[in-house]
Amino acid sequence: MFYQLVYLLLQRSAAQSRYSLPDNIQPANHPIENGVIWTPYGPVALGTLLSGDIGQSAVIGAMATTTGNEIYLGPNGRFCNLTAAPKLFTLANNYNGITSYLSRAEIFGGIDGLLIATLLQSSSSSQMKLSQILRMYYSEHGLPNNQDQRACNRMMAYKELDADKIKEQALNFMYAYSDKFPEVKRMITEYQDHFSGIESSFKSALNNVWSSFTSFVGSYDYTDYDRCPIYSKKDVKCENKVDLIMVYGHEGGIYEMDKQRQYISLLGTMLSVSVDRSRLGVLDGKSAQWKFPLTNFSNVADWGSNYTVDDIGSYGSGSDMMAVLKELTAYYTNFYTKLHSDGKNASAHSQVVLWNVPGSIPDPDTFLDLLSQFRQRFPDVYFLLVGKSKNSFIDMLVDPSTDFFTNNVQEIEVFAATLAKRICKIPSVFVYPACDTYNSNFSNYQEATHVYTGYVSPNFTTYIKIAPQNFRFSGSLKLKVSGITFITVF
Repeated sequence: MFYQLVYLLLQRSAAQSRYSLPDNIQPANHPIENGVIWTPYGPVALGTLLSGDIGQSAVIGAMATTTGNEIYLGPNGRFCNLTAAPKLFTLANNYNGITSYLSRAEIFGGIDGLLIATLLQSSSSSQMKLSQILRMYYSEHGLPNNQDQRACNRMMAYKELDADKIKEQALNFMYAYSDKFPEVKRMITEYQDHFSGIESSFKSALNNVWSSFTSFVGSYDYTDYDRCPIYSKKDVKCENKVDLIMVYGHEGGIYEMDKQRQYISLLGTMLSVSVDRSRLGVLDGKSAQWKFPLTNFSNVADWGSNYTVDDIGSYGSGSDMMAVLKELTAYYTNFYTKLHSDGKNASAHSQVVLWNVPGSIPDPDTFLDLLSQFRQRFPDVYFLLVGKSKNSFIDMLVDPSTDFFTNNVQEIEVFAATLAKRICKIPSVFVYPACDTYNSNFSNYQEATHVYTGYVSPNFTTYIKIAPQNFRFSGSLKLKVSGITFITVF
């Protein structure tokens, strides 16, 4: 009976300290869960230690029951703010005030942390940054040298971990965490000569939570995210870094302009706009002023969430394609001047202009002549157009069958994904400063520093353009591909 008393004491202490609310306070219908971020493979709670959360749940009430004897483990939730970049996460319901310490977001985050830590501990020579590991784990790529370890496959990958060790760590955490409860602490001290009974009580509490946890993981129904895709040899996806300049249109009224805001914020996430990755800028199609200069947003989701907020001051019809082209010319003149003067720059991002165009080109002869001059100066800059009809823009497109998009029937997420897929196939620029058109004297010629370093994921293709104008002084060209840690070269 001794261990049952300790077990009941754990339940009573947990209920009093965790779940009791004042009589005049009702629990929120959808309690906010703080510290949760959006990923393509379910919500993830930051700062989660799986064994600690399991032990904590066992001590203070993840196995707390109602009259229906239900255990609230792994409750789901959703991001409730209606923007393209969700921020506020709430649980699906309040569970009568019994909110688990082991929500789905915490389970996902805890398993993810263990899988990533296992990789880092097993590698002594990795040249990859933690940010690169995280980016690949929360993608379809998987971790280096082990594609099975990725967020969409976390439940299967968990089975390869040492479950006994996780459970042992959870039990140890229970002993340490029980110090927060004076009654439990007193009983452990008072009956330390009967530790076997105390241990039985703790293990009994842990077994309840552990059983629910393993059942949840083992029978997970993938309601929060899709299963990992399966590719054939003919189904190869692409990945690339891109400098994307969106020309913000003023046609079609508030509804059409809101759609632009939605899909450009989604594109920011899909193209991995972040530090040391893709960059994004927004140029106003009417004033030809920069709404957002081209940059690596450190938190593109936060930017996207704010950018999709209604801004009535930005609405108004009209466009000035001549002024926009003039500003693009000024920008790329400065960009390529800096690029060619950098003796250590071997490569640059894809250069893409995504232009939300009006119904037709004002003074088309003059505009298309200026555009032809632009392309002669900047052959690496690629134009994609979004509008109602491409008939007036055929001469502006390199490939009219793939480079004009109409956004009148598709869902915003589907439309953004279609754009992202096309943008990804536009090759990045491979630059040798000593060989460019303006460097006939071979100045800044430091051949050894011109090394392109990148990661090509399994079942993915990286497109790189080696333009002939950058090799006009070269008698021959040798292309060498080599691998570093985690990379197999075929």
